[in-house]
Amino acid sequence: MWVGVVMCLLGRQAASEGDTGDTVAVTVNGESIGTFHNDHDSGFPCSSSGDCLNEAGLYVAWTEIEGASIEYTVTWSSANTDPDKHMVLGEGEAVFLGAAAPPPRGDSWSHEVTMTAKSAMDANKLALGTRTSDGFQSRAFRIAQAARLVVLDGLTAVAETVMESGEVEIAVPLAETYTCVVTLPGYFHFYDDDCSSASGNHNYALMSPIMPPGMARIVLQWGAQPRDLDVYLLAPHRDPADPPCMLNYRQTRCHSGTVHLDKDDTSGHGPETITIRHFNHGQYVLHIDEYGGSDSNPSWDMSHAMVTYYAPHLGAVQYHVGRDGYTVGKKWYVMMVDGETRNPVECRPGENGEVCVAGEGGSGSGSGTGSGAGSGAAVEGGGCCDCVRSSCNNGNGHGNCDQSGSRGASCAAFDCNAFCLHASAPAPSPPPGVLTNSAGVCSPHQLRDFPAFACVERFLGSRVFCLI
Repeated sequence: MWVGVVMCLLGRQAASEGDTGDTVAVTVNGESIGTFHNDHDSGFPCSSSGDCLNEAGLYVAWTEIEGASIEYTVTWSSANTDPDKHMVLGEGEAVFLGAAAPPPRGDSWSHEVTMTAKSAMDANKLALGTRTSDGFQSRAFRIAQAARLVVLDGLTAVAETVMESGEVEIAVPLAETYTCVVTLPGYFHFYDDDCSSASGNHNYALMSPIMPPGMARIVLQWGAQPRDLDVYLLAPHRDPADPPCMLNYRQTRCHSGTVHLDKDDTSGHGPETITIRHFNHGQYVLHIDEYGGSDSNPSWDMSHAMVTYYAPHLGAVQYHVGRDGYTVGKKWYVMMVDGETRNPVECRPGENGEVCVAGEGGSGSGSGTGSGAGSGAAVEGGGCCDCVRSSCNNGNGHGNCDQSGSRGASCAAFDCNAFCLHASAPAPSPPPGVLTNSAGVCSPHQLRDFPAFACVERFLGSRVFCLI
């Protein structure tokens, strides 16, 4: 059976004078997750002492489920017809935590995975009770619930634990590479398929706070060496006739701060973090430079560098050095993001000397969207195909993957299209995944006016773990 976590962002109300009678009720697989009131002085989740993640009207509903499908209903109730006084809904995600619950620890388990969870915004350890950035204001979040680590061997969860101090050592059966998943309400989940239990190795989960639709965040992390990697983002100007702005550690703001370097790390591991609050039309090109490195002897092989692109309409798309994009000396050309669609593709060198032309998209985890979607089935993957490397969302929610992301001969007969599914709302009214009010079911244009609960298809490496 599939075990998952559903996290649903219920955004803050549009104005402090909003209708306090508004409620939003969330139900998943027939179980009530909670009914949330339009109170801009409160939030959810909260600790046992009453301290909430955010006390400015941000509510994150979450639960765990067992099974191969997810059906959710979001029901909005209000007596007020003024849309500016209502609560709004943001994105949600579903996180695969294993095909079965972890077994009891074996007596012979003598190896350990060491993991530290940190904020990608300020590198603060995400310990229970810690105040940290919400992505916009420092100390706006108080960690009200401990992060959770699940260690996967393939599809099987072999170990799990909570991370009250933000750091943990957990016993695993073998000294090998596992997949580590870290979840924390208020943050995009963190996924790493290169999580090592080798002696002396320390793993870091650098986690991005959730953000409103239309924005994006780029997080770079790497190993202990080299000490300093730097992000460079070429950001187009609103007027195509004006030259683009190169964001880096010298130029930390572009376009009146709508593109901002949040964190610059010079001591190894990262994070280096960029937030894009508003996109202009044009191409955003990201490359990484090894500060003080040598073009003739770069450190990419030892760096374990990984870039994660977070966007509410996509989830997370990961790029790994040596596997995605390409390197030239001490530079790694990673990805290009289209300012209109906000979708990334990996860089390829152009035939006419361009440093970045569109490749096939990222590997690692990614997703398509299903705004107002209903229900769908979890699908077990073939263990080797990275459908995300092709476009699994061709604009209408239907997949068009090919096998260009295949790794190994065992992929030859595997149909990557199996990953690219689209949920359609079932016939009963109101269908799961559709907002309702006292006047009945909202029409599609109303859903755009009131941003829908946009749960997403999500890929973890070669495995899609749910479709909602």
